[in-house]
Amino acid sequence: MADDLRGRAIHAILVPAARTASDDRLATAVLDGLRGRLASDNIPAAASFANALPCDRSGQLLRRMLHEQLRRILSEEAPR
Repeated sequence: MADDLRGRAIHAILVPAARTASDDRLATAVLDGLRGRLASDNIPAAASFANALPCDRSGQLLRRMLHEQLRRILSEEAPR
């Protein structure tokens, strides 16, 4: 996601706990919870939901696959 000031804006991918509704209220609550804990330029500009984060067998986050997952999520959310 592009940002005029910093080049790229932070976008959070959230994996909700079981039986938790993934809606805009939850995303807003998570982002609001970061205010006061993080510097304002480190707070994500937006958030999306996923069923799981891509990890390898040792539990390390697979960043390239995460970027691809984010591109898919953003293309699905884009107005047509």
